Amino acid sequence: MTGLKESNLTKFKNPQLNLQMKLIYPPDTWLMDTIEFKGPIKMLYLFFVEANTRYLIAEPGNIIEREESLEQTRQKLSWREVQHKITKVYENLKPRGIKTLITDKDPAYVNIQSKRFFEWAHIKHIAKTPDETSHIHTSILDRVVRTIRDMIFNLGLEGKELPPPILQQIVKTYNETRHETLSQILGFPATPKMVHEREELELLLIRNLRSINYSKQQQKYYRIPIGTEVFVRSLRNDRFKKRRAQVEPIKYKVIYNKGSVYVLESEDGKILENVPRRNLKFTPHRSRRNPLPQALNEPT
Repeated sequence: MTGLKESNLTKFKNPQLNLQMKLIYPPDTWLMDTIEFKGPIKMLYLFFVEANTRYLIAEPGNIIEREESLEQTRQKLSWREVQHKITKVYENLKPRGIKTLITDKDPAYVNIQSKRFFEWAHIKHIAKTPDETSHIHTSILDRVVRTIRDMIFNLGLEGKELPPPILQQIVKTYNETRHETLSQILGFPATPKMVHEREELELLLIRNLRSINYSKQQQKYYRIPIGTEVFVRSLRNDRFKKRRAQVEPIKYKVIYNKGSVYVLESEDGKILENVPRRNLKFTPHRSRRNPLPQALNEPT
């Protein structure tokens, strides 16, 4: 693997750590969400994050009235405003542009006008609810937002007015700063801006991610045998808070697997179909009293 060194992404000290597959997106795929920054004047921004490169573009939106919640403001967000922002970003990204845009199912993103616009612009629009959205997808966006919020806090700007020129300078600093995940995958120091501007680096990133995923699939704990008891990772339903995976307390049993997706059954007979391996968690028995199931050590 070109330039890829052994790291925590491929070195498994704990069999249940780092088995989550890295989601690989086609080039020019972007994630979009609405972010609120609180202060004397609450500002709404549209964040565009390039899925593979983590490159960030922030477009200012509405000023939020003090008595309004973020949800109320989002409901007032018009498609015309969103279209204007998407068009501006799309034009600035030419000649590559945006080929795929992933959003939630906000009314401003999902309507007849938006459908016509995306068809006209040849943009594949994927709209998902938090429950339908992979934790990997939301974690990419969430990590970028948390990094920006941390930078604002470290600059002593938390709770203060955050006009667009200041936020744009913070975004510029983020894009030009060494990115730990990109650097680990590529095997050399890399920034979001560097990978975004050099298409060959994004292609190298994709090749290395495929290699890492293949390595994970070969681990004996990756394939879960039929009959194994598992827990399911799911996302919080509140899409206005950080969307982190949580493990449901309900225990399921694997009754069938179809490659990398599984069919599960709970004790009360509830059936879950097509559950990806990345959403499953189980604890292999490692003591002498509870040895590992023989199937875990057999090739599948």
